[in-house]
Amino acid sequence: MKLKNKKPAFLIGLFVAILLSAMFLAGFLMPWREKLIDLLFSKQMPPDNIVLLAIDDESISKIGQWPWPRKVFGEIIQKLGSAAVIGIDVNFKEPSSLGIEDDLIFSESLKKASKSVVLSAPINQEGDIGYPIKLLADVTRQGFTNIDTSYDGIARRFRLNINNLDSFAFQVHKLYEEKINNTVPRFSQEMIRIKYYGSSGTFQSFSFYDIYKDKLPVELSEDIFKDRIVLIGATAPDLHDYHQTPIGTLSGVELQANAISTLIEGAIFRTNKPLDLFLIIFLAFLTVTLSFYIKKFFSLILSILVLLIIFNSAIFLLFDAFLIVDLLYPNVAIILTLAISVVYQYFSTRKEKKLIQDSFSRYLSPVVIDQILEDPSKLRLGGEKRELTILFSDIRNFTTISESMDPERLTHFLNRYLTAMTEIVLENNGLIDKYIGDAIMAFWGAPLSDKDHILNALLTAKRMIDKLEEFNRQSKEKNEPEIQIGIGINSGLATVGNLGSENRFDYTAIGDSVNLASRLEGLNKFYGTSIIVSGATFQVISQVQKTNHRLLFREIDTVKVKGKKEAIKIFELIPEAKQEKTISIISIFEAGLNFYYEGRWQEAVENFNRVLNNLSDDEPSILLKQRCEEFSNNQPQNWQGVFELTNK
Repeated sequence: MKLKNKKPAFLIGLFVAILLSAMFLAGFLMPWREKLIDLLFSKQMPPDNIVLLAIDDESISKIGQWPWPRKVFGEIIQKLGSAAVIGIDVNFKEPSSLGIEDDLIFSESLKKASKSVVLSAPINQEGDIGYPIKLLADVTRQGFTNIDTSYDGIARRFRLNINNLDSFAFQVHKLYEEKINNTVPRFSQEMIRIKYYGSSGTFQSFSFYDIYKDKLPVELSEDIFKDRIVLIGATAPDLHDYHQTPIGTLSGVELQANAISTLIEGAIFRTNKPLDLFLIIFLAFLTVTLSFYIKKFFSLILSILVLLIIFNSAIFLLFDAFLIVDLLYPNVAIILTLAISVVYQYFSTRKEKKLIQDSFSRYLSPVVIDQILEDPSKLRLGGEKRELTILFSDIRNFTTISESMDPERLTHFLNRYLTAMTEIVLENNGLIDKYIGDAIMAFWGAPLSDKDHILNALLTAKRMIDKLEEFNRQSKEKNEPEIQIGIGINSGLATVGNLGSENRFDYTAIGDSVNLASRLEGLNKFYGTSIIVSGATFQVISQVQKTNHRLLFREIDTVKVKGKKEAIKIFELIPEAKQEKTISIISIFEAGLNFYYEGRWQEAVENFNRVLNNLSDDEPSILLKQRCEEFSNNQPQNWQGVFELTNK
């Protein structure tokens, strides 16, 4: 991540973390949080040790109007003698309307059940407990059947104890564990989240009337209730004992069955607020880091999707370990942070992209500009060392040409020339550094790295010479002068970046490698060539395949240019129009050059003469022949095959 992006990234992460943490602690969007957690629960087979006796419409129509005589419950208890625990979710806080005898009959049946029965003891809004009448309370256990509901009216949890009174589900569970496993269960939580096993009808259920009248299906064992929990409760709609749950509407007795099963299975789900807060903060900062680090939009979206998948998969794994992690706020932290980061970067990079377009559109190809705009991090403004290939070109004898033309015509002529040459540079992904009168400076390898920077520069030089023929034909038609140009190319390390004042600067390259390219361009007029390439450039390009591009070179000298102490080899890049003729004399020229290096002047002259017999206008041979003839008459001291140039 670039240094300048760290502060806005941190502020975005901090803003989202603080906002969502505050909303989380304040309980905002609680219904939505609960609904998302509901999705974690899946339908499962409930424990098989719970059976329901439903006080349904059939039972009421056949037994009689509700409330029934207490003796009906006494008789049903006698039929359930093999059950481990009987829970009756019916209110008996008032004496029977049929008199004390009715209550006594019920009480006797309860005594015979040896306190294996749990009765309902609802708590009213004032906190008063509606215990069953004393005659029944003395021979049973009691538990409150009040249902806690969430913000959205959904029953998701139940309390184990209120005012030293256990809940109905907890009393049934404790009594069952005492009788079956001889243990006393304890829980550290006061509020238990109900694990719902399925919609209405999930638990095995019989009509109260069928059991009351001994109408148990023959295919079922007579001991169907043995050592099981039997819950008796209302399912008839007219009795209005229904509640909204995450899986739909359930009767009160079914809700109690799910609560008891939760305790039996030990599915005690825990929450961890500090963990939820940590995840909100961590995911906000992780997302903003990814958003600022990953520049390609598709890659960023893919990374965020992977993050969402990993996080939510982890939530499911933790859920299997009975730990509930908040689904809403951490996911919102990811999505909200992503949205803010993308919007921020969109508007902040518009200014940056406009700066890039304004700065580079005049001297970079549209293809290169598009790459920079796609990923501005590829553009590192400011001074830095880069491996470049630099090209200088210049019109020969331009001063004479300019004196022959009036200013307006000269300007039009020069603009036509510079436009044609600039297009070639840009087509080959080069950067126009500057125009110096009639001269052009361009380079490759910055602001974007270019593994083919040498090849692109060489192809540009060839195309410029080819284009010059077309330009001269047009000039002839316009009655304008024909021109010749020289091109110098060098490769090496240079410093590139914005140079100038605070108010006015240009993106340019400086360094010894740049100066050498300029010197090489000037050598063309001495050697009568069009393109001179340094040994550093030739050494690299000679190691790669270049035949497909018809690049033909020949070494023409080893020199010390003005201002340089080290000798360099220089090579001519043969223009397309001269390649066929040059190929025939290269081997002879190379032999003459080697004799020249060795100081064997006469043998060198003989080879250069042979070249000129085949190609009379080969100016490097003419120059070197004259030099050898001079040296043969005036032997240079300490000759090592290096010619020192005194002019630029």
